[in-house]
Amino acid sequence: MFNRVLFLFYRDLRIKDNTAFIKACEDSKEIVPLYILERHNFNKYSFEFVISALGYVNFELNKLGSFLYLVERGFNEETFEFLREKIGFDAIYLSKDYLWSFEEKEKLLRNFCREKGIELRFFEGNFLVSPNLISQTKVFTPFFKKWSAYLGEIRRKDFNFSKLNTPILELNKFEDFEFSKKVRLDLIEWGFKRLESFDFDVYDEKRDLLYCDGTSKLSAYINYGVISIYDVYEKVKNSKSSQFLRELAFREFWYHIRMHFPETRNLEFQEKTRNIEWLYREDWIRKFENAETGYPIVDAGIRCLKTEGWLHNRLRMILASFFTKTLLHDWRIGEEFFKDYLVDYDEVLNIQNWQWSASVGADPRPLRIFNPMIQSSKFDPYCEFIKKYLPELKDEDCRKIHDPLKYKLKYYTPMVDFYAQKELAIRKYKKFFDIIFF
Repeated sequence: MFNRVLFLFYRDLRIKDNTAFIKACEDSKEIVPLYILERHNFNKYSFEFVISALGYVNFELNKLGSFLYLVERGFNEETFEFLREKIGFDAIYLSKDYLWSFEEKEKLLRNFCREKGIELRFFEGNFLVSPNLISQTKVFTPFFKKWSAYLGEIRRKDFNFSKLNTPILELNKFEDFEFSKKVRLDLIEWGFKRLESFDFDVYDEKRDLLYCDGTSKLSAYINYGVISIYDVYEKVKNSKSSQFLRELAFREFWYHIRMHFPETRNLEFQEKTRNIEWLYREDWIRKFENAETGYPIVDAGIRCLKTEGWLHNRLRMILASFFTKTLLHDWRIGEEFFKDYLVDYDEVLNIQNWQWSASVGADPRPLRIFNPMIQSSKFDPYCEFIKKYLPELKDEDCRKIHDPLKYKLKYYTPMVDFYAQKELAIRKYKKFFDIIFF
């Protein structure tokens, strides 16, 4: 039993079903819940979300007679020396994370605790199956079989505390910061209600449709650990949806790739594609990022991303395909653009999915070049999504909106001819792949 444990919240912003937090409560007479805020890790949307999630954690801690401490400074040795002097902890507990950006943090913590004689304990809790458990595989299907076999072994830990003992210290509490006044508890509570109310039974049927409420919209809640991945799994396994379970598996597959192929943070998984000569035209990049491509489905997706910080998965694929295979630009530029806006930004998932969309990543498929006009007419046939984000097209006929190359719209002229660019993409990729194009 420790006298005082420092518990570090990171991407496990919850108390319920948080193994690391529960163990810290069990193993110590006093617990000091703390979050180290590094603003540069967030964009406008993710910052608002995380601050609200921290506010909810503080709200839950208050019910237990505790509270959340917060320091806004770097995750570095100086910070932990400062915390050691202020807190006097015997141990540090936290959840294990597998982000590339967490590697240096973990290394720093291990070195610091070893030098100072402080106990350091990591716990799993944000994955159904730890990325370390499954033997290396490069393809999703065999991974899914191995991953599924572990699901029956899931064990959860109950939280059985009615009161916590948190000392008063010379440290700022969460509510001492000005941004705490902007907390939206309703934003966090919406996620819990959404998990209960979302109809997973119809997910497989509606998940690609842009005009209806067919996806869970829980990605940010899962990525920041606000909602337990185990709670999501419980809802999915009791539903008729097989595809949602596969989506959960894909999330963990991309972390599996990250663990076994760490170089993919900056380099293509497909080594033979690392010499692709991408175009670089600032005017094209600017038109893409400003939603001025002249392809309504693409531009509507960009506006949605920039105004809401969230994007339907089908649109993420459409935009990534357009940027890499129609405009023939480096996936890394597109990945950085998404990073600037996505509320659910996760460096592993974003990088791996951009690589997959560019056909340079893991689990290679025949080279898909999404036709934005077909995607538009198939997944937003009545232009409900497009007209919501491009109100200047509200009086245009959908038939014309879906095919801006054939019909003239009172709108931006298409910046490129999709069909001509497709031929260029085929010639470019054929240098690296012996595959079928469609």
